[in-house]
Amino acid sequence: MKNFKEKFSSLKNVSIVKAISILILLIFIVLLVINQQNIQFYFNNFGQVFGSDLQVYFLDVGQASATFVVLPNDFSILIDTGTAESGEGLVRDLDFLLSKNNLNDIDMMILTHPDSDHTGGVVAVLEKFQVNSVLRPKVCVPEEENYFPYLVSNTYTYLKAIEAIYAEPNCQMNFVENQVFVESDKNFESQTTIEIFAAEKDNYGSDTNSFSPYISLSYAGKTFLFTGDAPQARETELMNRLANENRSLSVDFLQVAHHGSKYSTYPNFLAALSPKYAFISAGDKLHPSQNVLKRLEDALVKETYVTKSDGTIGVGVKGNGEFLICTKRGFVDVPLLVILLSLLIFVLMRFIYVSPSSQKFSAQKERKIAKEKLRGTKKA
Repeated sequence: MKNFKEKFSSLKNVSIVKAISILILLIFIVLLVINQQNIQFYFNNFGQVFGSDLQVYFLDVGQASATFVVLPNDFSILIDTGTAESGEGLVRDLDFLLSKNNLNDIDMMILTHPDSDHTGGVVAVLEKFQVNSVLRPKVCVPEEENYFPYLVSNTYTYLKAIEAIYAEPNCQMNFVENQVFVESDKNFESQTTIEIFAAEKDNYGSDTNSFSPYISLSYAGKTFLFTGDAPQARETELMNRLANENRSLSVDFLQVAHHGSKYSTYPNFLAALSPKYAFISAGDKLHPSQNVLKRLEDALVKETYVTKSDGTIGVGVKGNGEFLICTKRGFVDVPLLVILLSLLIFVLMRFIYVSPSSQKFSAQKERKIAKEKLRGTKKA
């Protein structure tokens, strides 16, 4: 009876240990899965980007474009929205970035041109977030009558996007025009300046890419230039305008136009801007073009980042001009991490825990050795 109780007690203890170990492992795995985005971002120092005064994120939305900006005064801007297919991932990323900055709304959404790889996520974004204002291009087709003004009616994705914008409550809609926004940061030490260089024509025919504005963002002596899908013709327009105004535009961070297409980002344009870092949003085998990569190299660009290989790219700029660039490249594989940790816990349990049968065998061996010693003593 005593032997049975000992066995039952030992078995009970073993079951409790196993149950607790399994429970701890399950909780750990659940926490990893739930918080994997936190783990992923902090793994490559994205926490430092969150802590910067100006934050710019080139989001990974495949063969499309979406850029999210948080200004020093917490004003948030979304430039383009990727495709409809990437909408779910875009919303998830935006929700994460907004929450990290304790923000609820998107203050401004800028659509550079009507193409579906730039406006496809509009509906998904508006369904999830309150967007307070929208800037959209003046895309005009004079020979057609449109329900909405300045609309390419045969672009179904853009039509649905415009319908969603007009249906958005408390959202102010304006057209992309030449304008300058100047905001002081919360410490009143530096100013954030946003200048929009709008398309100079009302009609580019079927070339919707040419409606893309150039958006210049400057803070603490650092300048970003966002380009949409602007082709060579728009590059010429911008350079001519700057020349006529007797001014230059030096760029630290260039968003390369049209996913790195060879029909944009020409050498004379790069020579005029002298960018130090380049960012390309691309996701297929054709982009970025090797021609463009060579042009960037020849223009002495220090480093070129591409979302299809680097994932989401974050740039943080502090008030003193210091900056940090982080990418998702080399991020930890959470499923693999779970497997490795599970194996580690299993091995540790095997080393720490000795099964009852092993304990019984060890006890029997010890008794046998003791008996042999006793016999040897008696004989002596």
